[in-house]
Amino acid sequence: MTVQRHSCTLSILLFILPFLLFSSCSTSKNTWRERAVQSLNTRFNVYFNGQKSYDEGLQAILATQKDDYNKPIPMYPISVHPNASAASSQMTRAIEKTRKAIKTRSIKTKPKVNPSKRSDPKYRAFLQQEEYNPFMKHVWMLLAKAEFHKADFLGSVGTFNYIIRHFQEDKELQLACQLWVVRAYAEMGWVYEAEEMLRKLNPSDLQGDNTGLFAAVKSDLLLKQKQYAEALPFLEMALKWEKDKKMQLRFTYLLAQLHEISGNKKASFDAYSRIIDANPTYEMGLNARIGRSALFLQKTPDVRKELTKMIKNNNNKDYLDQLYYTIGLSYLHDKDSLQAIASFRKAAEESTRNGVEKATALIRMADVLYEQKNYVKAQPGYDEASKLITVEHEEYKRISGRAELLSELVVEYEMVQLQDSLQRLSAMSPEQQLETIKSYIAWLEREEALAAEREAERLARAEDDESAQGQMTGMPQMGQWNQSNDWYFYNPQTVRAGQQEFQRRWGKRKLEDNWRRANKSAALFGETADPAAEEAVSGGQEEAGLALTAEDAIADSVGSNTKNPEYYLRQIPSTPAQIEKSNELWADALFKMGTIYNDKLKEYQLAIETFNEYVRRFGTYSQAPEALFTTYLIHTKLTQPIEAEQVRQQLLRSYPQSRNADLLADPDFMAKRQLMFEQQDSLYALTYSAFNENEYGRVRELTDTVKRRFPTSTLMPKFLFLEALTLAKSGRQQEFEESLTRMLEAYPISEVSAMSKDMLALLRQGRESKQGGSHGSILSRRESELTATEGNDSIRMEFTTGREGPHRILFLSSASTEDLFPLQFQLAVYNFSKFLIKDFEITILTVDDALNSVSVYEFENYEEAEWYLQSIQEDKAVVSQLEALKVRAVVFSDFNYGLLQAGRSLQEYELFISTPPNPPQQEEVSE
Repeated sequence: MTVQRHSCTLSILLFILPFLLFSSCSTSKNTWRERAVQSLNTRFNVYFNGQKSYDEGLQAILATQKDDYNKPIPMYPISVHPNASAASSQMTRAIEKTRKAIKTRSIKTKPKVNPSKRSDPKYRAFLQQEEYNPFMKHVWMLLAKAEFHKADFLGSVGTFNYIIRHFQEDKELQLACQLWVVRAYAEMGWVYEAEEMLRKLNPSDLQGDNTGLFAAVKSDLLLKQKQYAEALPFLEMALKWEKDKKMQLRFTYLLAQLHEISGNKKASFDAYSRIIDANPTYEMGLNARIGRSALFLQKTPDVRKELTKMIKNNNNKDYLDQLYYTIGLSYLHDKDSLQAIASFRKAAEESTRNGVEKATALIRMADVLYEQKNYVKAQPGYDEASKLITVEHEEYKRISGRAELLSELVVEYEMVQLQDSLQRLSAMSPEQQLETIKSYIAWLEREEALAAEREAERLARAEDDESAQGQMTGMPQMGQWNQSNDWYFYNPQTVRAGQQEFQRRWGKRKLEDNWRRANKSAALFGETADPAAEEAVSGGQEEAGLALTAEDAIADSVGSNTKNPEYYLRQIPSTPAQIEKSNELWADALFKMGTIYNDKLKEYQLAIETFNEYVRRFGTYSQAPEALFTTYLIHTKLTQPIEAEQVRQQLLRSYPQSRNADLLADPDFMAKRQLMFEQQDSLYALTYSAFNENEYGRVRELTDTVKRRFPTSTLMPKFLFLEALTLAKSGRQQEFEESLTRMLEAYPISEVSAMSKDMLALLRQGRESKQGGSHGSILSRRESELTATEGNDSIRMEFTTGREGPHRILFLSSASTEDLFPLQFQLAVYNFSKFLIKDFEITILTVDDALNSVSVYEFENYEEAEWYLQSIQEDKAVVSQLEALKVRAVVFSDFNYGLLQAGRSLQEYELFISTPPNPPQQEEVSE
């Protein structure tokens, strides 16, 4: 009987449904019929299509995500914000559908009041609603979620908050919106706001799907803060509530990773096993097998056997780097570092993707070598890895720092090895030299052939991958750098890569003309030892010039052909002058190696060994006392009094006249040194303050005190720099230059060395260097492609009034560029004395035939430039120069300055800024 009644009811509903759907209903009425019809139409017409597009967009984002399985994967693919572009069209369509539904199906009209129900609280709450279409809340929710997955997180927050305010009758909906707002805050990096909102939520209000949503949101927030142990229980709860099978696999994989990080290998093993049994994607399944193997719960030989079997499977050819990397980890687990390094190197060689997988293998290999103190062999791994990872990589700072530091060490190490080898060759007979060099060339050719063969194999695999991917070739690969069309110098990774490649190939070269001449390396010892000949060359005698040209011609014929024995034979020092030159290069590199070991790597034993080697080989050189003095300080730091006293006695005995001997002859030297560390910072603060107050006598007095009491102060270069600046501020330019030069000779490497060199450069040139064939004024520097633009007023670019973004100041004057130098210099001194953190660049340039200028730039916005103009009025030296040169200052945005360079005139710009802008026209506002 009951079944018959239900069947009858269903038949009636099916009968009247078409009439409800197709009968004309208006949103201006609010009856049961109108609400039912609009709800059905909204759900099965507009909303259905929007939801379908939204679901397709979610799958597109998931398919686009390329995970780095070597670290915890993001819980949601949208957390990699560029992935949103894959679903842009689907999310846009979903947004359009929801907005259409809101516009055409919303019922705002109040219903006719039934007096008999006024006392019913539910009825009163019903009357207070703002929206009477029962399904409209789902439409608004879809709109907010579509905005979220379009990466418009702030826009989605506004929509979620709208729902919270306007659908207060639905408490579960409000709670869901609050949780989505927390997700949006987390994606924007607003961690504090996200935590505050979560803290205010009442867990007892969680019901149904909101329980799973809360767990997912909490877990995601903790994962973004790398609080992996705290995220584990919430992730497990979120997994239980997740309905999408692909996301279930994703959560499970992340769960396995978190268990591994927390040390629960058994739980991690089980989670990886569940993934393998659940028919995942090929990549996830393979990584799950690799991850499970890397737990080493099985015997490591069995693990390697399984991994080797996977290597032989042709389907895994794109993942050989990860497989060899895991084999390397197994050898590390067995404490076999030699085999581990070989496996990591093999992983890097077999990598076809040149992304994070290759970088991971290189980093691990370099770390093993670094821990073994084999810094020279570790450097190439760090160097190459630093070019593969992006600045967002969590290891970027450590890896790039080590790459840069070890590159410095390797340059000096290679110089030491080079001079050692050259002098060994110098002691051989000509026949032995030639035989040795030919053997080396043969070895070099074999190595190059093997490298070319490996590279050919790698390229062949890469081509196979591209042809297999087909339409995917146009998509950017994750983990690769320099994929954008940005200018080379806007990408710090490519700049660093270029610098390191130059240093690797050429060594540290002096900035000078003809730096790349082919005989640079071959003619290290080609300088004449005959003073008369040197004088003849410097005097420009014709015979000397011809001889030099002939030598260069021979060198250029040899070139940099490393397969020509003559290339090496010409580098072998043969004369006493050449051997002395070799010794100087050797000694300098060896001393720098010891300094790097001591100051930067903190490898004190290696520093001691290096300085001892320096003293043994080059005891007559000027830096020998300094080497012994530093060795004494290291032994003292290591609490090795016996060794320290032996070094002290050696220094006093061998170099009694040196400054270092005078210091160590004082029995209270160490006590005074400790006092130096305690007082030097406060003394420098007093000196700096005196400089800013223009108390130059006080600056010199304090500096003299430090020289007398603490001659080994680590802040001595800064004291000397301030003392030199007092000379400049007093107008004693010649003395300033001499003082700065002496400081640089005594302390070539210090915090103020770079600035001192820049100031000396200003003293010697003081103008902007020009490149190319354009000479004269800014107005003559026009790009050829702007010619057509200038002829068409309709597309001519105009000056803007924007005050945001980079700005600069031009201090304009009719004085010559040489006469502007004092102003440039005083501005440089002012910048140093006022800006400890930020400095501004200064150049002199020609504006037009009548005007030159000092350009100060790198201001963040117009307000900062204006503030700078006001602040320099406090400096009497700067004001004096401005008045003497009759300077007028003009502020430019970089955009407007670019138009000036492209051909617009200064007069046009000054007219533009002097003309008040037109008042904005009032727009007509329509309903």
